[in-house]
Amino acid sequence: MNRLFDLIGRVPQEKFLFLGDYVDRGPQGVEVQLLSYPLLLLCRSETVTDAVIILLFALKLRYRDRIFLLRGNHETPAVNKIYGFYNECVMKYGPGMWWDFQACFNRIPLAGLISKKVCALEFLI
Repeated sequence: MNRLFDLIGRVPQEKFLFLGDYVDRGPQGVEVQLLSYPLLLLCRSETVTDAVIILLFALKLRYRDRIFLLRGNHETPAVNKIYGFYNECVMKYGPGMWWDFQACFNRIPLAGLISKKVCALEFLI
């Protein structure tokens, strides 16, 4: 994460937009997912061990107007059940965690508008 910020700038000087598909990307999908959901981190901080994830959450909480998140197709129940996120949540933390994530996913926008000119999406339309 520090290498990323070294390359493209530091918060709070720069803004960062994360385009979605945070889950179904490896064996630590739940922990990676916690990058995007500060409230889940606060409620379940005992599940997070990676300092990079904690850093990004802290940045999101501190710089709400600088860190932006969009929802991808993997943040839908139909897709994340097929590709393993559901099973990972249930095996590691129980079904309640999966439902918590679905509630969070439903609050994340699908698209963002940059400078009233560029539409940002995770997927092609």
